[in-house]
Amino acid sequence: MMPIDAKTPLPNLQRRRIVLLASFAGAILACEYLILLGYGPGSTGYWYIALCFPLFPLLAGLSCLRTVSSLTGRERKAWLFIALGCFCMAGAEAFWGYLEFTFVEESPMTMWATMGYVFSPVCFVIGMLFYQDRSRVAGVSLVQAGNLGIVFSSVVFAYLLVVFQLLPKADGDSGLAIVKTFQGAIIMAATVTGLTLVLLHFNERKRAIMGLIVIGMLCVIVEYFSFIYSLINARASWADPYSVLYLVASAAWFLAAWEQHQFKTEARDAEAAAALEQRAKQWETLLPAFAVAGVFALGLLFRDSLRPELLPYLSGTVLALVASLGVRNWWAQWVETRLNEQLQDQAADLAKARDAAQASDAAKSRFLSWVSHETRTPLSGILGFTELLEDRHFGTLNEQQAEFVQHIHESGDHLLDLINDLLDVTQITMGAVNLSVEDVSPSEVVLEVVENVGLGSRERGISIGNEVGSDAPTLRVDRRRFRQSLYNLLSNALKFTPAGGGVGLRWRIESKDWLCIEVWDQGIGIAAEDLEPIFDEFYQVDRKRDEALGGSGIGLALTRRLAELHGGQVRVESKLGRGSRFFLVMPLADQRLEPAAGLVPPERHSGSSHPHVFDPGARVLVVDDDPANLAVIQGFLDVRGIVPIAACGGQEAVASVS
Repeated sequence: MMPIDAKTPLPNLQRRRIVLLASFAGAILACEYLILLGYGPGSTGYWYIALCFPLFPLLAGLSCLRTVSSLTGRERKAWLFIALGCFCMAGAEAFWGYLEFTFVEESPMTMWATMGYVFSPVCFVIGMLFYQDRSRVAGVSLVQAGNLGIVFSSVVFAYLLVVFQLLPKADGDSGLAIVKTFQGAIIMAATVTGLTLVLLHFNERKRAIMGLIVIGMLCVIVEYFSFIYSLINARASWADPYSVLYLVASAAWFLAAWEQHQFKTEARDAEAAAALEQRAKQWETLLPAFAVAGVFALGLLFRDSLRPELLPYLSGTVLALVASLGVRNWWAQWVETRLNEQLQDQAADLAKARDAAQASDAAKSRFLSWVSHETRTPLSGILGFTELLEDRHFGTLNEQQAEFVQHIHESGDHLLDLINDLLDVTQITMGAVNLSVEDVSPSEVVLEVVENVGLGSRERGISIGNEVGSDAPTLRVDRRRFRQSLYNLLSNALKFTPAGGGVGLRWRIESKDWLCIEVWDQGIGIAAEDLEPIFDEFYQVDRKRDEALGGSGIGLALTRRLAELHGGQVRVESKLGRGSRFFLVMPLADQRLEPAAGLVPPERHSGSSHPHVFDPGARVLVVDDDPANLAVIQGFLDVRGIVPIAACGGQEAVASVS
């Protein structure tokens, strides 16, 4: 039967389960019926019963081996041990069948042969230990081994003490009785230990599969109690109908292996694994207390009726209990110490990583600020020279030359805008931006921005609707930063609106202290999953498209940061193919709120704001350490009839004045 994958229909899997269960149920019910009829040795019914008892666990073992072939690592080892447990059970049943067919009387060898019943559940427990997920903390597995040793030894002690006291005091069968009782104690202890493992250390599908193993072990326990009952009441044990529980147990083990083969173990979620580990740790702290208390209570209860032949066994189990406690406590302390060391190391590593990240971020910001500042200096010279060439003060240009100069000027302006935005972002990140707040009329700033971008919109046939009139209330903002924010939003709207479309601005009172200016467009729109990331630095929804349109991924990030510096915000609503609406919320001039951090009153300049008018032939001293900038300024002065006196430094300037 091949493993079930995602393409296998679920009803097909259910049918296979039903067929398996029906097959096992039919065979087990037939055995139960024949046992109740009392078929003796030599009869066909007796042959059928004797064949089923070793055959069922043998089939379970073969099913486990088939599962082993599809596994690796710890799970492969786990199912090898589970297969060995099934084969031990099959071997023990086969040996007893051989004794019954050959009419051999019970001998000391049979006591050793029945150890298969002991090895079987112990192999199952070892398989469960391998099957569970390995703990992430070194040494925890040894603490767990100590806990399971405590459970195991305390159950053995309790079983021996209680069950053996109930057996008949027949001197001739005393040795056999104590061996049988010891076997039952081991089976009982392994079953309880396996149940503890399933309840504490498994979850989801693994718990279900291991639960079938434990169900089989519980069936063996019930059958073994029926055997003890037959000894107490001197009944024939082979005719006990409870013996078919061995067949039920083998069927459960077969189904466990079959389920594991059909469904490959899935990787556990890290958080679920940590929660399971924590829960198991909390419950296992109670195990030593329960075990020691139970052993002590039973010892007191039966202290006056202990049979001498039981003392060596009880002493051994108490010694195992003490050893398990010692192992558990020793390794628990070691694990706790190790965990504390790991936590300290992790805290130190995190502190180093945090410091390194902060230093890296500061270095990046300083680098970007330096690059931006140093790039603007030569760029100013380039733009100055292109403007002089465009004005044709130093000679005429042919049509192609004029077009080239225009392209140079446009590219330079675009590059300067990008550098300014990048510099602003880095300065905000470094906390080096102070806003010069003043009372600002939003209608004036909006009109200025619309006129600035209007030329490009008219060339593409895009209409700009300006509904921000003089009735809009006054804002308390940094005028330059407010204009910059509006320019970013409006230029973005124009950039992503196709020719013939429309964009616009309107305003409304957001609340009593805030004004909202909405910038809308009829562009391509934004997907829902991109509405928040578009405000991250350098994020672009479609990199090739955005770069072709001249986008850099800085404008919206800068706009949000500038709004937040004012205490405001920027929001967006959009749908693909239906345009976008950006909302810039800024503080009103008459609000009573405290200004945001970094806001300072604007500098007030005395005197007239009109530029000074020079007389023709006037001389002006020009000082600049950059030769390109010096040449640009000289050029602008020359074309206006002003005589420039150039100096490249302070000493040269003083000498020129003298």
